[in-house]
Amino acid sequence: MKIRLVIFSSILLIAQVFGGSYFHSRVNSIGVRTYTVSVRGLGMGNTGLAATDSVGLNHYMPAQWRFISDTRASFSMSYLRFQSEVNNLSFTTSTADFGGVTIAIPIKKRTWIFGLSLKPYTVVDFKATQKITSEGKEFTQITQFNGSVSEAKVNLTWAPSRVLGLAISANYYFGAIDDRYDFQFNDANYINSTHVIEYQITGAGVGISGMVQPLTALTLAGFVDFQPTTKMSVKYNSLIYTPAERERNFNTFPMQLGLGSQLKLNNRWQLAADYTYQDWAKTVKQNSGEFEKWYQMGMGIERSASKKRGTGLLNHIDWRLGFSLMNMGYQFNNHSVQEKALHFGFGIPFSRMRNRFDVAFLGGIRGDKSKNLAEEWFFKAYISISMGERWFQSFR
Repeated sequence: MKIRLVIFSSILLIAQVFGGSYFHSRVNSIGVRTYTVSVRGLGMGNTGLAATDSVGLNHYMPAQWRFISDTRASFSMSYLRFQSEVNNLSFTTSTADFGGVTIAIPIKKRTWIFGLSLKPYTVVDFKATQKITSEGKEFTQITQFNGSVSEAKVNLTWAPSRVLGLAISANYYFGAIDDRYDFQFNDANYINSTHVIEYQITGAGVGISGMVQPLTALTLAGFVDFQPTTKMSVKYNSLIYTPAERERNFNTFPMQLGLGSQLKLNNRWQLAADYTYQDWAKTVKQNSGEFEKWYQMGMGIERSASKKRGTGLLNHIDWRLGFSLMNMGYQFNNHSVQEKALHFGFGIPFSRMRNRFDVAFLGGIRGDKSKNLAEEWFFKAYISISMGERWFQSFR
């Protein structure tokens, strides 16, 4: 019997069991963008590019680091649970993952800061199981797309004045994505087989960011991560594809732009709004219309903890609320896929407000069953801890 790989569009229609996210199933994709500024910002609608934060560290806006006065580090983790509905199928998936780590070291207090950061950039997680009949023989095909790409940054921040911060970043992208196909037969005359194709991605680029305070109550910020130079290598253990078909339709990661603003209403209340954009169609060499613009916009509000002693416990906690809208950059069933979410978060300062524990929750819907043939209700939770010390700094 001649084994053939079923076209994936058919898998989506007749698969009997799904796992992971349906919207991670785009063939030849590099995954779904994961974009978080900080856990503090996630509680405010995934904003925070213009946050005047002297405790937490911002991955995409190192110009914000001008507010720190000691060596600082931030570490985060995430949890995701979603309920998917595809055709008449329904399934639930839960995952926990690394959220990111950042460290910043003042070379000259509030003037020059050096730092490193690492964060997930894209992720792929999908599994489909189906029964197939070929030449009168039935077998099970299990298709899995798994992997991720991470972004590492080396940053240098300069604050020439109290109202201006500038930064330059050297960006490095690395990761791997596996396409795995398992064929399982009930007939002893046929041997079960596994075919794995691994795509390894590396690349380097540069980025710049800036933050300015034209008014005491108003902060504006923006960043640009320029298009990197990327390389893809292929490792495979497969007899399915011809060499030409082993080339993934990947070009590079496109330039990314982000703008943010923050308005202080008084010494405890502040509003934030962010917009980030990337032309995901430029990710691929040949685009037949299924790849499009990725963007994320959010708005939120925060009530900061009181610095007065003797107030109630709730007054010593930062409270946050917001909402966001994201266009995922892929089309399913010839329609754009959007993600809408409500956000809630809080921060608990400690060590005389020099350190902070942040928590953020968001829930919402991804996709539209009438347009995309599928939709997912999701819940996400993030935690982070931001701490500072005088590591690598001389005492005076």
